[in-house]
Amino acid sequence: MLLRTRSAIDECMEHLNESQAWSTQVESYLTQYILVILCADVQQSVYLLLEGRISASSSTDAGLKSFAYSMGVRCLRSFVKGDLSNFLALFGHEVRNNFNDALDDRTVTIYNNALKNRHEVAHSSGSTITFRELAEIYEAAVRVLGAIDDSLKLIDSPSSQHVE
Repeated sequence: MLLRTRSAIDECMEHLNESQAWSTQVESYLTQYILVILCADVQQSVYLLLEGRISASSSTDAGLKSFAYSMGVRCLRSFVKGDLSNFLALFGHEVRNNFNDALDDRTVTIYNNALKNRHEVAHSSGSTITFRELAEIYEAAVRVLGAIDDSLKLIDSPSSQHVE
């Protein structure tokens, strides 16, 4: 997951080290670029997890699977933790609760702040996040995606409770 982001972080870090551009505008530009990449990467990863879950279902109805994926994408307009939790609740309370329980407050804060800062980069004055903070942001995003993946795997478990 997040291979594009990991690659961008590694390549930009190499550039910053070689050019000794730490604490410059170049560092700021690269950090903001990676925030945008990270958010796009998270979105695509969530869609892949949704697609994988739908593909793993026992249904052989291709139309139903296509509908389920399309509706999932339409429901996911924001990728902050609260909206992801609400989306997962559509699969059942156990799925949502597992997701929520898997994430500590620090991870959620770091993750949500990254998405907020990406919004600032795209629609406002930019971000004050430093390049060195990206490692922690990346790890938080990986934990969020792992929690989604683990939670979606609960759907077919015997104890899973579906919303009616």
